[in-house]
Amino acid sequence: MRGGSVHPWFTVGVLLAALTGSCLVQPAASASGWTEPVTVSAAHDSIDSIALAAGTRGEMVLWHADDLLPDGQVFGPSEAAFATASGEGQFGGEHPLQSSFATGALVNLGPMWGSGRVAQLTFRRTGLSTSEPAVALGGVDGRFAPPLRVHAAVWAGRASLAGDAQGDLLLAWISSTRSGRRQVWVSVRHSGHPFQAPRLVSSTADAEQVTAAMGEGLHSMSAKGFDADMAVAFASKTGRMLVSVRLHGQGWGSVQDVGQAAVGTVNGVAVAFGRSSRVVVAWYRQQLSEGGPLGPGVTQVAVRPPDRHGFLPPQTLERDANASLTGTPSLVVNNGRGFLLAYVAQPGPLVHGSVSSIVRVSYSKGNRFAPPQTVSPAGQQVSGVVAAEAPDGDIVSWSGGPNQPLTTLSPGAAIFAAVTDPRTGRLGAPAQVGPAEYAELATPIYAPYGQRWLLAWRGRQGTPPQSALGRVVVRVSSCVSQC
Repeated sequence: MRGGSVHPWFTVGVLLAALTGSCLVQPAASASGWTEPVTVSAAHDSIDSIALAAGTRGEMVLWHADDLLPDGQVFGPSEAAFATASGEGQFGGEHPLQSSFATGALVNLGPMWGSGRVAQLTFRRTGLSTSEPAVALGGVDGRFAPPLRVHAAVWAGRASLAGDAQGDLLLAWISSTRSGRRQVWVSVRHSGHPFQAPRLVSSTADAEQVTAAMGEGLHSMSAKGFDADMAVAFASKTGRMLVSVRLHGQGWGSVQDVGQAAVGTVNGVAVAFGRSSRVVVAWYRQQLSEGGPLGPGVTQVAVRPPDRHGFLPPQTLERDANASLTGTPSLVVNNGRGFLLAYVAQPGPLVHGSVSSIVRVSYSKGNRFAPPQTVSPAGQQVSGVVAAEAPDGDIVSWSGGPNQPLTTLSPGAAIFAAVTDPRTGRLGAPAQVGPAEYAELATPIYAPYGQRWLLAWRGRQGTPPQSALGRVVVRVSSCVSQC
């Protein structure tokens, strides 16, 4: 780590019993260029929080799992585990992690295609609805340093962690006062140093969620190392999306109102930094009415130009009258030229009680985003859109099929991905990556070792439609070219 002593590394798990032989064999390539999926986990009753990390020395996939107790009605304690790949890129078996790793998210540090360093957010319960956070730094080999404690009382696990390749970290969280007021706090950690004293960002917003973001750093050098751009975004109880920005070499700016948000409903928020410290905030909001029905679903984006201290008026990219909580947009830097925003849209009228869902993307040019384009195949119902970037392109992945994602109708959803076409600089035609097995939670990343895309997702065992209710596993596929 830059700027300080290096913590002693320790191995966090031991190898479980060998899984099926397919886990340890390099899979064959499919017609689309994606390899046949490899199962890297044991079967569980529930799997979530799938995360990928990649570096020049290998890759890692990490997940959280839950299994029913013998009575078959109540879940036991959550578990965390990982699998790694090195050499020619073949993944080995499952390694268990300490139980605290199942309490928070894994965060990639720095550019997705170079760092190979990760930070794991964990929580230790300190009260009925409060916990103390800590962050363990590690790498794609599954080794983590002792956790760095943050002296904070996080309310209901509402915290967000961001970091860069130099090891700088930003932790944002929500605390609750004795009167029930929900405050927003941040703490910054420079590489080789402990987390700084918490700083209060907002005492009046009564936020329910918070999102932290960092730039790539390498802007300015100080005694504490390189200084990165940072931002936190959260919605207020009055229905406004609020953002505080800390540019490199400066202090935290005042909280800025960037547009309308939903009240009493979780707003899906994404924040990213571009060249010259341009800041983009994208969010999806949908308001619950008094009687319970949902209002229109709206996807908006606000830009703070490099030469301004405030955000421009928000731009509405989508307004769907019959939407139903489609999730958080995915925002990445598009090959150094601008931004790519991917999201689920639900245009059109209700048909038999449901609305068609599609994947749309919009590219930025300067401080504006272009009209969205549909990239998912006609006739699909989609969910779980995630985008990632590489040195020379982007990827957008999602779960898609002919039926609503959560129904037991056959066939179930499969994982699809669209990758940048080098001839146009835009996303090419989507390809089906895995089988139709009620697949969900697709997570992509660019792996510099072998210069390939990786996709991990949750698949189901068995034959549809029975597999819709069966046990689940983590699968991984890769693609080098012609994806």
